[in-house]
Amino acid sequence: EVGHRRAAVLASLLQSESVDCFVEALYLLHNPQLRYSDGMKRVLALMRRNYPQAAAAEWARVREDTFEPRFPHVGDKIGAVNRRWAREQRNEKKPDASFGVRGEKLLSLSASNASKLARQLGAAEMPYKERAPLSDYCEWLSEFDPTRHRIEVPGQYRGDRRPRPEQHALITGFGPELRVMGSMRKPKRLTILATDEAEHNFLVKGGEDLRNDERVEQLYEVMNAEAARQADCRRCELHVRTYVVVPMTTRVGVLEWVADTAPLKMILEGELQRDASLMGKLGLRGNRAAPFHHMQPTKIMMERVASKVDDYHKVFKNQAGKRGPREAYLEAVSLIPSDLLRRHLVRMAPTPEAFFSVRSQLAGSLAATSVCGYVLGIGDRHLENFLLDQRSGAIVPIDFGASFGHATRLLPVPELIPFRLTPQLMGALAPLDSRGLLRHLMARLMGALRNAADVLENALEVYLNDPIVDWTEGVVSREENAASREDANWEPMRRVRIAV
Repeated sequence: EVGHRRAAVLASLLQSESVDCFVEALYLLHNPQLRYSDGMKRVLALMRRNYPQAAAAEWARVREDTFEPRFPHVGDKIGAVNRRWAREQRNEKKPDASFGVRGEKLLSLSASNASKLARQLGAAEMPYKERAPLSDYCEWLSEFDPTRHRIEVPGQYRGDRRPRPEQHALITGFGPELRVMGSMRKPKRLTILATDEAEHNFLVKGGEDLRNDERVEQLYEVMNAEAARQADCRRCELHVRTYVVVPMTTRVGVLEWVADTAPLKMILEGELQRDASLMGKLGLRGNRAAPFHHMQPTKIMMERVASKVDDYHKVFKNQAGKRGPREAYLEAVSLIPSDLLRRHLVRMAPTPEAFFSVRSQLAGSLAATSVCGYVLGIGDRHLENFLLDQRSGAIVPIDFGASFGHATRLLPVPELIPFRLTPQLMGALAPLDSRGLLRHLMARLMGALRNAADVLENALEVYLNDPIVDWTEGVVSREENAASREDANWEPMRRVRIAV
């Protein structure tokens, strides 16, 4: 009871109309058709679990989120994109005719019929533009008045020091343009102007619960602190590069924009473009974009493996133990030189001494990222989830949706490799023995983390007290019964034990 009273007092102290407006405005940067699609997934999930009343209430929230020209806090300053999409949906009238304005028609629909209607009403994808005016998504942000709203720049509260709000930078305005990323969620880079006379760039990401990314970054910082206590780890600069993650709600948050970095995929594609003979060999002559899915190695994998079965997942079911997939993989790898990343590192370094420094940073950060990622059970380590610092050569891991064993236990084709160590990464360390070098560095860091197991276990307790919603929903949604609900209650403990 005392805890509830304290929580109520804290909630009253945290109430701020300005902050509510800011959070709502950030949510409006998430494309309206994606908000609609996400909402429909929640509605259908509730219908499949036989909760029609909850599904009807969720539909009413989805409708308010996407069909209404006014929002509770920012009013009608929702931007031309959101306004146009809401107007088109209201004029269409098909969603209301199918589900009812308040979701009342869902009460008499079966889950299968609701799914069919949802597919028929699927939102058309908006045309992609790399740049967009901020006012197109939210005039409240583009017309921000710092004399009326006192809002701190996100990310200034850190767990390793006492907060000093009087020294925190306040928002004075926002850059006039958004940079739209091409990934599935279409996150957007927002520039915040502040009283410290600096421009703070953040990536605004909607449709995801970023608490998981925030906590992984916090655990990385704990691991970095423990590694720094060991002289040999400190001397080899074994630490993971981190960045600020601020979840605003369970559906929107901001991530610090890591300056002077590029995804490994972009770097490798750029190096391919520089090699005219290699472009011709891969069947990409004249294709300046050089997307990987047009390359000859990818075609080999599709023709030799995926075309033999109905889909990717059946490759491993029908051909497990056979030589087909493995041979196709090795043939595809042989077509790509293993020194593309090394070429980029050489181009980064103006002198031989600078190259040695860059390569050393790459080796140390790769070893630290691999060990810490293995300990936390982080998967989905594709080329766009690694950034390369263009100044130092350090690896920066991003996007931790598949963590704590998710990629191993819940994906249809489980990820069994402990970390990513491909020919490109090994080739970047040549002529050194990359296996021996990384084994030496990783053993040092693993020893430091093993000595700090109690510290890590204490840091992980937050997952038990406040588990990520996606964890429990992922278990229950597979089969709604008493056993699955019990599994959901134990899921946070199971995932934490992966790390300790």
